[in-house]
Amino acid sequence: MRYKCERCGANLDPGETCDCIEKEPPRGNVNGSGGDNAETPSPIIAEWLELVKMFHEPVRALRVLTKKKQEDFVAFARRHYPKFDAPLLCKCENSAEYGVTIVPELYDALITEFAPELMPIIKHMRGGRHKLTRRISGRLPDYLYDAFLDAIHSDGYDTVQDWITHTVGEYMRRREP
Repeated sequence: MRYKCERCGANLDPGETCDCIEKEPPRGNVNGSGGDNAETPSPIIAEWLELVKMFHEPVRALRVLTKKKQEDFVAFARRHYPKFDAPLLCKCENSAEYGVTIVPELYDALITEFAPELMPIIKHMRGGRHKLTRRISGRLPDYLYDAFLDAIHSDGYDTVQDWITHTVGEYMRRREP
């Protein structure tokens, strides 16, 4: 099961809380609204997140959000990629059908040009921003994996990550001189 932050959409590990509230600048600096409520995303960010959910296409969501015509996006994109055209933009806005996606550099440039207030939240979503950044992995047979999960849950651990963190910590403490 995948876990996502309801506020910003960042990928989370089971039991992990997102740090998007801590890392985000004060509301007044993001969109000029001057609001103090750090729990509520700014209206433009909330609208963009809803549009991405609706269209499943961030490029289309950005264009709809900014109320720009295709011509505006194409003209801007041509500054970076001279052969970019309206049919290509349509394909980028319908990537599931065409298998075409916009390069991240151009998408970032479009955001910076047309909706700069979205850039902090998009950067946050891309990076994942897990508090625990190092990963340990391994494979087990199904029967052993199921028994292992039952054992760690009965020992009071909510997740495998909790068990690994505790077990590695104990192992390292025992090794200290």
